Amino acid sequence: MKLFLFVISVSCIVFCNKMSFPTKDVLSCSEVSMSKNEGELNFSDTSWQYSDIIFPSIKFNKQDYDNLVNIYFAAELRSDSQSDTCFAELYNIKDSTTIANSRIVSNDTTLKYYESLDILSNLPSKEINISVRVKCSKHSNNVYIRFPKILVCQNQSTLPLNLAKVKSNVGHKS
Repeated sequence: MKLFLFVISVSCIVFCNKMSFPTKDVLSCSEVSMSKNEGELNFSDTSWQYSDIIFPSIKFNKQDYDNLVNIYFAAELRSDSQSDTCFAELYNIKDSTTIANSRIVSNDTTLKYYESLDILSNLPSKEINISVRVKCSKHSNNVYIRFPKILVCQNQSTLPLNLAKVKSNVGHKS
């Protein structure tokens, strides 16, 4: 029986040494909520609006996170009418600038979840105050937004199989 296990172990080492074991990227995404409560906010204006009462500005610094891969803005969004388009985006209050690529757009009349493009490279490398702002394309209709958040995705790499430990055990009695 020991000879049989030894043959299996040796053949695995010979076979496994010819294979490559790439490192796998494992992403872990955490949520940074931008909502004080779970109510939905609605505006009916064609100019950008934000409410510090419902969605207070938050302090955010991407340098507080290690191994960053992506950062996204996400929220549930809807409009009163399919003929109206509603918009939501992140706004850097401290520097009075929009966070590029953070805009999400909808003309659905039911709340749906949307994610922006990756905004990692568009965020400054310092602490900023970020708020959510919204608008609609027609003055007579409303924009509804719920659960705005920032998704922070980090790399949590796993190491390839370490065959050195297997090799060192060959021929040893258990």
